[in-house]
Amino acid sequence: MNRIEYPEGDKTVCVAIREISDRKHAERNLRISEEKFSKAFRAGPDAIVISTLDDGRILDVNYNFIRMTGFARGESVGRTSVDLGIWLNPKERDQMVELVKRDGEVRDLEVRFSLKSGEVRNFQMSAHTIELEGATCLISILRDVTERRALEEQLRQAQKMEAVGRLAGGVAHDFNNLLVGILGYSELLKKKVPPGDLQRMTEEINSAAIRARDLTSRLLALSRRQVLQPRVLDFNALVRQTESSLCPVIGEDIHVEMRLDSAAGSVKADPAQLEQVVLNLALNAREAMPMAARWQWKLATSR
Repeated sequence: MNRIEYPEGDKTVCVAIREISDRKHAERNLRISEEKFSKAFRAGPDAIVISTLDDGRILDVNYNFIRMTGFARGESVGRTSVDLGIWLNPKERDQMVELVKRDGEVRDLEVRFSLKSGEVRNFQMSAHTIELEGATCLISILRDVTERRALEEQLRQAQKMEAVGRLAGGVAHDFNNLLVGILGYSELLKKKVPPGDLQRMTEEINSAAIRARDLTSRLLALSRRQVLQPRVLDFNALVRQTESSLCPVIGEDIHVEMRLDSAAGSVKADPAQLEQVVLNLALNAREAMPMAARWQWKLATSR
């Protein structure tokens, strides 16, 4: 505002008015936007890093970056990701930068980072370019997916095992049908042939078919396709029968010694299911056994 004096002595005040509502509104929106970004940056559930695009110099990190990587803010800000050794393979960062320069962003990029502790974890990375004080920078969002990838791998393995179990069950079912005929004809031959070598050979065929039938019963039990047939069993006798199956399964480096309680008595159960229980216990014991002590394994049963 200025005062103007004319020669005649008149005094006039000249006032200039500029409308700044839009500017104030823009400043207010910018302030709100910065507050929202600051809150999202500090309290976001993922690790967030702001860094220069070309050399990867870290400008700021949020709390979850500190929690996930173990690097304190003072250790990170001002240093590059190469200085910290975060990238397990530094060439992967160069490839990521090329993608960002080409497309302006990357989404859900799978990377492996080395934490301060030396532990290697799998991260899912999304990054976008931003302009800060005239420099092109990168804001990166990192999500730890190590446990999720491990669970996915377990699920894939379980699905494979289920498929193998179904295949084994189908083969065992068809094979069991063939064994019915073999067992039937071998029983008829035992009654018709005279005593001697031929009868002994027939008995061997019959015995082998019975063992094969027991094996298919185990496969059917494993694939859950067997109809349960519980009956009263001598538990000790059943455990002794499993010895021939245990040795090849648990390995030649483990010695199997049976110590059975004579007072164990009888149990009513499906024999194939019970054999599977004994086999699972033996396998679990083998996995829990230290390598130095795997020369001996003792199976004991009691009431």
